[in-house]
Amino acid sequence: EDVDAVVDSDEFYTMGNAYFSGVWGQAGDARVPGQQALLRELAKADRLPDIDAAVMPAGLTEDVKLTAIETLVRHDVVWQDAEGRLDFTVPLLRRWLRANEMNGK
Repeated sequence: EDVDAVVDSDEFYTMGNAYFSGVWGQAGDARVPGQQALLRELAKADRLPDIDAAVMPAGLTEDVKLTAIETLVRHDVVWQDAEGRLDFTVPLLRRWLRANEMNGK
């Protein structure tokens, strides 16, 4: 309950905004396209989705998808399980994306 109270407070995201914005900005690197699209789709999921189902709405080609995943895994933004499903390394990024980037803030 204590953790939820902190995480649900507006102050938490204000203080953590620099970190989350930095991760989001780095994922926008044009040299590795598709990272932000992948993160948006992953943020919509409440559990580990099938990776193809998660990226199909993002319209990524197979090559772009694989390169984006490799980059996000290498930068510890996401992790991949043995079945190839992805999730956020820092689950709070999902909440931040839902509260900010996905709502146009």
